[in-house]
Amino acid sequence: MLTDIIDVSKEMKLTKENFSVKALASSATEGVLRLYPDCVVTTIFDLESESHVGADREKVARVISNLTENAIQAMGERGTLRLAVKDVIEDGKPAVEISIGNDGPVTTRSTQIDAVWTPDFSHKVSAESQPIGF
Repeated sequence: MLTDIIDVSKEMKLTKENFSVKALASSATEGVLRLYPDCVVTTIFDLESESHVGADREKVARVISNLTENAIQAMGERGTLRLAVKDVIEDGKPAVEISIGNDGPVTTRSTQIDAVWTPDFSHKVSAESQPIGF
């Protein structure tokens, strides 16, 4: 039944296009917030970048949405969510930096910071939880 829902036969392809990171980050975050109508979250947007990047728009939106949703869940659907997008220089080349943060629990050394980058990391303890996606 699962293979009927998910077509695993297709090769994963990146679709590179130019888009505004500022617009995508803002819309992806607002889309996640609509999934939590009862949450009490103050959102602070610091969107100073006007840059357009060439990347897979859908995959970048998915990463921003995953991080935003995990931030909301980590703070118990109450608190402050910060989203910043700014232009930076990385290895002498122009780049865009996206930062998502919250005032929820802090990941400490006891959480093993390296584990945050594994595909199955989650602050949640329930068996039905979804991992953070980077």
